[in-house]
Amino acid sequence: EPFTPVTVGPVVDSLTDGTIYGMLGIKIQSGMKGAWKIPVRNRYTATVVGEGVTVVGTDYKLDKVTPTPKRLAIGFDETREAFIEAGDSVGMDILQGMKDAIAETINSFMFDTTGASSLKGFFVNAKTKKTATSYTYKTILGLKASVDKTKIRRDNSAAYVMNSATAAELEATPKGSGDKMILEEGKINGIPVFITNADNVADGVIHFGYFSYGLLGFFGNIDVSIDTQSK
Repeated sequence: EPFTPVTVGPVVDSLTDGTIYGMLGIKIQSGMKGAWKIPVRNRYTATVVGEGVTVVGTDYKLDKVTPTPKRLAIGFDETREAFIEAGDSVGMDILQGMKDAIAETINSFMFDTTGASSLKGFFVNAKTKKTATSYTYKTILGLKASVDKTKIRRDNSAAYVMNSATAAELEATPKGSGDKMILEEGKINGIPVFITNADNVADGVIHFGYFSYGLLGFFGNIDVSIDTQSK
């Protein structure tokens, strides 16, 4: 029988969060072609008119958002000898490392508030912001109210996002005079809370949004190639 020596032990995974996109269940568009545009319809208001009164027509306007595609790439250098000696373990770990690297990059811009990243996330130039010196149930509900006030179409993709330190504080902070805490069983007032420890999600910062509005996609397929000729 062929003999395969074990030269590489189990690989310890790096400390990564995975994508908040995946946690929120946001759909990622794939197989995009051509100049990708997202249609945006204006907001309209109906008017009350009397019987027999001529209705004045409203101009129908359809705008669009045209994203600027970016190239997201990562490469690993490894010797052919390592692949031969370690069997499938090195190759599988490299593929997992690619997935982790992509997740880290997406998280790095998704919750960036400064615009420092070349990719702009949800919270750069956010229209609604709340600043508080301490956690209160009223303030956190007020954050949701400020988003709802923009007349956004509410759906079941609503979520709070924060880091572990902030979540721990809310789990230890009472709603009021009773024994109920602001954050209990992974929810605030019935709305799910997702935790990420991405570097740009600071202690004390709470993000809220309806994440079905998030747009992420890629053209064609994700390509993985192995170059056996380069040195």
